[in-house]
Amino acid sequence: MKDSPVEIPANDPDDRRGWAEKLVREQVKPWNGHVTMTGEEVNIGKPNTMKRLPVTFESVAVFKIGDDHDNIVIIHPSSVAAGSPGQKIDAANYYINKGTYKADEKVIAVHEYGHLLGIPDEYSQSNEQMNALLHQAAPSTAPRAQAALDKKTVERMVLTSLRTPLVVALNTAMPSVTDALRAHRGAVTNEMAAAARRASRTPRYVVNSRSN
Repeated sequence: MKDSPVEIPANDPDDRRGWAEKLVREQVKPWNGHVTMTGEEVNIGKPNTMKRLPVTFESVAVFKIGDDHDNIVIIHPSSVAAGSPGQKIDAANYYINKGTYKADEKVIAVHEYGHLLGIPDEYSQSNEQMNALLHQAAPSTAPRAQAALDKKTVERMVLTSLRTPLVVALNTAMPSVTDALRAHRGAVTNEMAAAARRASRTPRYVVNSRSN
């Protein structure tokens, strides 16, 4: 289990260690060559220089509990089929036995690797058909996502519609807020100083020391 990880034995009958090592090498390949960091170097007295740094992705499988790692991924044995009750492929669960999932395991791994990088499924949050199309790895028994997708879509539409009036209201209010803070700066400073003095006298903040 993810909360209580167990090491895959070196003599695992499914050779899950070897399977994982090959898969993590494959899952980064489509990501490389597509992401570039750009910036501008400021040169005094000369035109600025544009900098472009290609981003290289690397994924390494480690198997010992104490090994340094960024994410924990469960590699399920062949006896556990993906798509069976309670067994869903996601960024924390990889399956040797794909079960009812149709996509190639490398394609699945590339997609889930994106989630490990922190990229959500934004493309599927408002379109169930697009969600199904781009998630061809999902089994036919997967529950419908329309309700959740509609809810997320409404949330985004509301936030987008409110963004401009909220910014305008904030910009309008800021001068008066700033003036109020300036007018009471002395009182605020005194209150903060008094609070600091009270905290320093509170027993739970006192550190007892003794020298022999």
